[in-house]
Amino acid sequence: MTLILSPAAGRDTRVPIERAVVDRVAASRPRETYLVVRFERADGRASVHHAWTDGGEVLGARIDAVATARGMDGLDWLAVTARHEETSVEGRMVVTEYRLRAVLADVEAGRGALPDERRDLTDALAAYCDTTGRAVAIGAWCRVGPAAVDATP
Repeated sequence: MTLILSPAAGRDTRVPIERAVVDRVAASRPRETYLVVRFERADGRASVHHAWTDGGEVLGARIDAVATARGMDGLDWLAVTARHEETSVEGRMVVTEYRLRAVLADVEAGRGALPDERRDLTDALAAYCDTTGRAVAIGAWCRVGPAAVDATP
């Protein structure tokens, strides 16, 4: 079974079509995979759909619980997910997928951001914050389970 979370359709007739495409993409991916599917539009906007292949929904929630219990933060999330990220582009559709078993292995082993990665990411964040006038703040683990979408405003 695949779980797909999509933006509300409202008057946008593209959403049901995009959802069908996401379902097809998810059906072609391995079990326990988290997918972020972005449809880029000619006007520069995009719609984003999240999907978990069979077993991915439960495994993603487990990863989030373990990472949170270990005190992993947003920098750890960036480093861990980047290690296991695969991105493909088909026309205006960008598919980013994460093999959750590999993510779980890193989280359970406590393999978050390495010291050099943590420093580089913090420096990049500080440079960005300098341009926006915001204070540097490292957020919590960003999640790979369905709660990631539920927490999105």
